[in-house]
Amino acid sequence: MLRDLFAPPLDLTEYATPLSLVRTLETEMASTNLMEVSGLPEGARIRIAALDSYDGLSARIGQDAGTGSHFQHVGKGTPLVATDAASAADNAAGAVNTGNTADAVTVNFTLDGYTYPWVPTVADAVSIAPSGARADAIADSLFYDSFSSTGIVTARLAAGDVLTENIAVPDALSDSDLSRLALADVELGPVEDVPAAVQALAHSLVGSESEPLNQIRILQQALRTGYYSDGTKSPSAPGHGAARLAAMVTADSLVGDDEQYAVLMMLMCRSLGIPARVVMGFDPAIDGDASDVTGQDVSAWVEVPFEQAGWIGFTVTPERDQVPQQQNARKVSNPEPQVLQPPLPQQDPAELPPVYDDNDNNGSEEDHVTGVPTAVIVTAAVVAGIAALLAAILAAKALRRKRRRRRQGVERALGAWDEVVDRARDFGRRAPDGVTRREAAAELSSGFPQAELHRFARAIDAQVFAAGDPSSYDLNQIWESADLIIPVMGSDRPWWRRLLARLSPRSLWRPAGRRARPSTSRRTHL
Repeated sequence: MLRDLFAPPLDLTEYATPLSLVRTLETEMASTNLMEVSGLPEGARIRIAALDSYDGLSARIGQDAGTGSHFQHVGKGTPLVATDAASAADNAAGAVNTGNTADAVTVNFTLDGYTYPWVPTVADAVSIAPSGARADAIADSLFYDSFSSTGIVTARLAAGDVLTENIAVPDALSDSDLSRLALADVELGPVEDVPAAVQALAHSLVGSESEPLNQIRILQQALRTGYYSDGTKSPSAPGHGAARLAAMVTADSLVGDDEQYAVLMMLMCRSLGIPARVVMGFDPAIDGDASDVTGQDVSAWVEVPFEQAGWIGFTVTPERDQVPQQQNARKVSNPEPQVLQPPLPQQDPAELPPVYDDNDNNGSEEDHVTGVPTAVIVTAAVVAGIAALLAAILAAKALRRKRRRRRQGVERALGAWDEVVDRARDFGRRAPDGVTRREAAAELSSGFPQAELHRFARAIDAQVFAAGDPSSYDLNQIWESADLIIPVMGSDRPWWRRLLARLSPRSLWRPAGRRARPSTSRRTHL
């Protein structure tokens, strides 16, 4: 009854950051038809979400009911802001209105392989009108944030959904126009745990330059001279956590994809006092067909606000054909002309040392043995045995993790939680038996304050107690979050302590979740 009558506010912590989709889309779904678009202005990009907060693990939408991003539940005839008479007609027609409809352009999205909760929009959405068989379900579960121009459908989008949007196309401004404008004073989400190497790189690049627009162009040019890699043809790790970005800027050259470059640019701008946020979306012009959006078109860029102009986008990712050069380990053959060499002079036969017959039988047999000493053999055997034991522990943990990740439905989400709990046990921290996940997270958070286990526990509960089985996308995001949390749990401990935890057999003796759970088909949804 409470579910039917009470709609809780949107909790963004239950959703993975949209940037986590970039690597999957550009590799596994590069040829997948995600959506068809009509009416898209020339050169326009499709927006999925704008992210202005960073916590050292991922970039997210800073949610603040006072000044920053604030999602509101909107439906048919529910405007986000004050509307005029022109927008009232859209409300009566069943559109979700977000502003003045004057000079708006209509864009139609017909979804196919795009089955995620984030709503595709263009520039500043004025109105969104869902149609199709799931129009009511979309309207009933649509949230929109006018500050970040980001929409989300908690019921998720599906193939066959149609979105008709009125969008306001901003005027294109040159650098000379922007140079006369000051940066806008906006409230953005917090930026925390930025690697020192990123801040140092930003200050070294801009040097003594104090003009914000010139600083932005300097940073943009430096990043666009790097190399593009999505990890398929040259090594490039996914993610945009602090460790990944620190490794990126300290390497011999910058290598990454839209995900890493966009977040890196945002953090460098913020370290210089320039308000900036990351926008994840699609650039249909990448593959040359603006009407058919595929995973290959995924993109990310940075926006900076200017007075009287609004948010201005800056592309910071290198061209995709600007790939790292593969170093050839073999030297290029450049043979010299063959010249007949004079014969070598004959040398005198070498004199061999005399050979003596060893007929001395008075010595013991051990005096003639030239083998390895027994102490060395025993030491090597002990070392080999210890190494084999440690390898067996690592192999058992890897096999356990593999089995948990291969589970289906809710059991797969629970496996991710068990993996985090076992990591805590290897560090010597154990939650009391018989407590809920949130109580266990509260108990373990004192030992791992940076891991945000309470947020992870809420995300697990959201999948366990939700209606129906969780989708493969949500389960993948749960495991990606677990993969990020596990290294953070030991980030404040010395290297030898982290090594001991990896080799600890505590979690093998009594692994988390070893008791039988009820069948997922018989779960009781609260």
